[in-house]
Amino acid sequence: MNIQVISYEENYCEITEEKGTFASLKQEPTINVNAMRKSVLFILICLIVLKLSAQDMEYAREVIKTLASPELKGRGYVEGGHLKAAKYIREQFREIGLKSFGKDYFQPFSLKINTFPSKMTLVLDDNKLIPGKDFIVDAASSSANGEYEVVIVKKQDLLDDGKLSQAVQSSAGKMLIIDERDFKTENKDDIQKANDVIKTLKSDPRLQHAGVILFTSDKLTIGYSTVQSPRPALIVSKACDLSEIKKVKLQIDARLIECKTQNVAGYLEGEERPDSFIVVVAHYDHMGKMGEEVYFPGANDN
Repeated sequence: MNIQVISYEENYCEITEEKGTFASLKQEPTINVNAMRKSVLFILICLIVLKLSAQDMEYAREVIKTLASPELKGRGYVEGGHLKAAKYIREQFREIGLKSFGKDYFQPFSLKINTFPSKMTLVLDDNKLIPGKDFIVDAASSSANGEYEVVIVKKQDLLDDGKLSQAVQSSAGKMLIIDERDFKTENKDDIQKANDVIKTLKSDPRLQHAGVILFTSDKLTIGYSTVQSPRPALIVSKACDLSEIKKVKLQIDARLIECKTQNVAGYLEGEERPDSFIVVVAHYDHMGKMGEEVYFPGANDN
């Protein structure tokens, strides 16, 4: 049995249909007949392809619209978004005539996942930030509910053992704010060391600070975690003067759950070589919800 695996991990934010542009050309006395025939044939082929693909494009847009809709909750593990997406995909498999390998298209399995089903609030002094726009929660963050004094350190200072030790000691019971917005270096070892220090500050249970807030200029991108850290952590992308921040108020509801989920698998039996397979793989789950109001549509994810 021959099996060829093709893994699709490319992102498409929007499917667009390109349209041909036709220009009027002034006819010359000498005509290249062969070139004209090739041009006419090429145009006819393009028109046929566009006509045949119009329905496919419409169907693709409808699928993306459905999978990215609020009803599917970001296809994550809060409020059953992943299962709603799986059931929709199963129905599409049935409609296009794919066969299942068993009684159902589902292949069940379980996983641990850190989720954020409800409270999600961050206030810097009296400035309430917008979840999903101004900040996101770190995927492994734990819960929090309180008001904290702050200790602010630049990411560059994490490379200095003395400054790092001072920040750790002075931040006991306080929120440690790390500013990486002006962190600039081409040294890969320094970049790796600073990032490793931040991971330790988030996850080491022996440390005494209340939590970690990372200020960045990068695009906010949330992820998954199958574990939960011993303290809350957030990433903020908002222009503000950190020297003026005296306290933060934080509410996070984090729950590490055991989730039963599923792959969705179907196949189209070959006619010439029914004992061989071309396997097309893509993931349909996404980041789900972050708090009660924010969900991540994932229209550009597979």
